[in-house]
Amino acid sequence: TSSHKMFLVVKNELNKSFRVDATKDITSNKGKFTTYSFALKNNTPLDAGVFTYPVKLSKIVIQLAYTDSNRVSGKIYTGTLYFDNLRLKYPMGPTSAVGDNEEALAQPKEYSLKQNYPNPFNPSTVIEFTTTDKDVNTTLKVYDLLGREVATLLNQRISAGVHKVVFNAEALTSGVYFYRLQSGNYVETKKMMLVR
Repeated sequence: TSSHKMFLVVKNELNKSFRVDATKDITSNKGKFTTYSFALKNNTPLDAGVFTYPVKLSKIVIQLAYTDSNRVSGKIYTGTLYFDNLRLKYPMGPTSAVGDNEEALAQPKEYSLKQNYPNPFNPSTVIEFTTTDKDVNTTLKVYDLLGREVATLLNQRISAGVHKVVFNAEALTSGVYFYRLQSGNYVETKKMMLVR
């Protein structure tokens, strides 16, 4: 019986890759389905960077017969793998407060706009903010030193919760920029630095 290794490669919002190993190895089990789970907390960085949510599944990797001492060099191993009911569930917590998990979190008590990270950055950075009112039109815009609008990152009605937006400044030159959040009567502006 051969034992195989399965792991996922996921990418976070800064396009950094991370490997997430299955909690147990895959063994040959012809004609039967087996459940395998993955814990994102056990991720291994493939790229330098900080692991942040949300993540996207990039690929599923199967390392065939990695513990099989009877493997024959040059021999072709064949077989079929079927995937059914593939799901990704975020843990509850502030780092996962995006998408479908927003309403599941406790109602925030106050608005806030956090400092972008990384900062300085090149070319992408994450802007995180918290809103307290439901279904309020919210805008997040970026301005240069002269006050000219250079990007609109968000302009829509959103629910209360913690939100993250990725700003890609690939088309901009190095310098100081300002990002401004307006949600209902709340307005706040912060400074960030793009360094090429």
